[in-house]
Amino acid sequence: MNKPSYGVIVGRFQCHELHDGHMELFRIVRGRHSRVIVFLGCNRVGPTRHDPLDFEVRKRMIQAKFPEFTVLPLRDKKTDEEWSRELDSRISDAVGEVPAEVVLYGSRDSFAPYYHGTHPVRELEIFNVPKAVSSTEVRATLTNTVMESADFRAGAIYAMGQLWPRVVTVVDIAIVHDCRLGLGSDAPGAGLMLLVGKKPDDILWRFPGGHALFTTDSFEADAKKEAFEETGLDVDSLEYIGSRRVDSWRWKGEPSEGYKTLFFVAESMAMGGHGSDDLSETKWFRIDDLAEEDFEKEHRPLFRMLLGHVTSKWGYSLRKKEEEHATAVEG
Repeated sequence: MNKPSYGVIVGRFQCHELHDGHMELFRIVRGRHSRVIVFLGCNRVGPTRHDPLDFEVRKRMIQAKFPEFTVLPLRDKKTDEEWSRELDSRISDAVGEVPAEVVLYGSRDSFAPYYHGTHPVRELEIFNVPKAVSSTEVRATLTNTVMESADFRAGAIYAMGQLWPRVVTVVDIAIVHDCRLGLGSDAPGAGLMLLVGKKPDDILWRFPGGHALFTTDSFEADAKKEAFEETGLDVDSLEYIGSRRVDSWRWKGEPSEGYKTLFFVAESMAMGGHGSDDLSETKWFRIDDLAEEDFEKEHRPLFRMLLGHVTSKWGYSLRKKEEEHATAVEG
């Protein structure tokens, strides 16, 4: 009795359709074995630029051309050794206990160098395709291609529905200058100065800030970068105050997605700076000349956090606006 023969193809196939290279690989393996299993690599973080298509979409793409193939998911692992053991285990589950011939197949830039399992691997050279096209090149082209079709729009809606709820991390920076240094606390002009800014459409003030980037080493580096880009100041003594959710109008209608900010205070040795990048204007104020109502709504909680920090660190009394407000109410 002949042993069943399995050709196992391992890949990601992250493209909108199987190109000629894929088709030739599948035909060759199908011609050599009585059964074919395709394992599709799957990451653990959901859709990304590198892995935009989920397992089910790719499975249907392959079985539309090769309905007789078995298509299974293969989750990424921390190490090549763990991944190899997982692949061997999944192959055993698919083949069963009946003795069988199993050969793994890959093509150019395949998984072969990373596999440390028990089955033989064959890397196939695809000669019948005039020009080899990589899925990476296909994705790069499609990223900048807009198609006029209902299917295209349906696909875009489906793709967004597969994303995990997003928490977009930003940093905000309170830039201060202590005019009390070397002065008595009652000296004319003595006080803690705060630099605030406005975006072109703002009516009220806000703190400098922007998106945190994966390419920087830390949130502190993000904060210094944003402070310089939006005010032109190289800040010192950066200190983390705290974090909170930012209720921004930009995410209206998205109850499970939005901004969270990490809030820093930084000292500037000079009262310079100018609005740039996202800020069209900057201005220095004595901090006790400011109140929550002077800030854009989403930055008012940050101002409250700053007041608490300033009071505890500098022992600084912030009374002027409060007294004015109390007087106005009594009047």
